[in-house]
Amino acid sequence: MAGRNVDQSADMQEKLTAALREFAAMQRQHADLLAEGRLKSLPEWVEQREHVFLHLRQCIARFAGTILDEKSAGAVQLRKIMEEIVNNERSLKMQVQDRLGEIRGKLQILRRGKGMLKGYCLNHGAGPKPKYLSSKA
Repeated sequence: MAGRNVDQSADMQEKLTAALREFAAMQRQHADLLAEGRLKSLPEWVEQREHVFLHLRQCIARFAGTILDEKSAGAVQLRKIMEEIVNNERSLKMQVQDRLGEIRGKLQILRRGKGMLKGYCLNHGAGPKPKYLSSKA
């Protein structure tokens, strides 16, 4: 019976490790896409993140009752991957905030340009607009 529990524990640990690596790989992929400015697939990112995170939560829930020696190689490996995920998430959050700031700046410039273009309108000011334009006037 004890051997079976050890096997189940090792199997759950492998599944959790695989789920953590999948999440970390997804983070790296999203960071690369963000750095390249490829934001058209952003809604797909949200769906992908939710799917991978749900799988990760399920693995963690199954693994939660398992006793693991803190100094074992498996525990060290899990901790290392989790730290990588946390660091990647912080980095990704900073990249998103930087990109959002860039986009807001560009929007402000576009709005100013739109206002300036309105100033060049022929009907800007008083009087009716001409029915035709003549080069002799």
